[in-house]
Amino acid sequence: MRVKMSRLRRIVREALATGTIAEAPFMDILPAFDAQAERGSPEAKMAHRSVDRFHRTPVFLKKATATFKDFPYDVYVLPITGDYDTEFTQNFGERITVIDASEGVDLLRGIGLDEDVVDRAEAAVSGGGTVILSVAEGMTPGQLPTPWMIVHAAFDANSRSFMQGAADDVRKMIIKTGIEGEDLIRAMTMGSARESKIESDSEGDIAAELITQAIVDSRGVHFNLDAVSVEDQASLAKIKSFIDALSVKENFHNAVRRKFILLKTAFGD
Repeated sequence: MRVKMSRLRRIVREALATGTIAEAPFMDILPAFDAQAERGSPEAKMAHRSVDRFHRTPVFLKKATATFKDFPYDVYVLPITGDYDTEFTQNFGERITVIDASEGVDLLRGIGLDEDVVDRAEAAVSGGGTVILSVAEGMTPGQLPTPWMIVHAAFDANSRSFMQGAADDVRKMIIKTGIEGEDLIRAMTMGSARESKIESDSEGDIAAELITQAIVDSRGVHFNLDAVSVEDQASLAKIKSFIDALSVKENFHNAVRRKFILLKTAFGD
């Protein structure tokens, strides 16, 4: 018998309440918010419906559970549809902004979320968890607001100050080893590398992908060593050792605990 995802989430919440499950790092999708609804265009409404549906698919929920399983606290995702000149995002210069509880609650009220959603988000953060406000312009193929992209966005090109500039440090280390971009990408094991979605001259994007793997994958950073020369294998070992020493998983967990995270996750056309 198949169980509907809504019922499955209710079962999990009931199990948590009764103590059957000790913790659930990924808890729920909060009701999506349309930051461009006031424009009322058919395109804006269609984009919001698509974003809302995407975040409630079994595939997204399964990936979210896998992505956030190692977080030592509850994680909620609040999808937001809007382009990046929307009033509530234009004052945030980086692709990630980490916001304290009180400021985050004020932000949610300021953009017009229903009070019950604000209350749920506030309770999640005050209870020790984190709420991710994932902003997506729309559902562009190859640029979807997946759980992986949520973490990747925290370390992408214009987020160099987050976590003391870890992404920039990794980018510099990649350049220092002298390994060619196409050789590094050929050895990388995540989907974006296998599907040739990473530009070989974009060390910043490569760094963000490797850090995301270190945080999300239980194996940490790992490479297909058979795909490269012995010389390049030595460079890969240096890159892995460097990222391991940064303890990015632990530091990321600590950086966003009891916070609201505003992320510009997916760009539109």
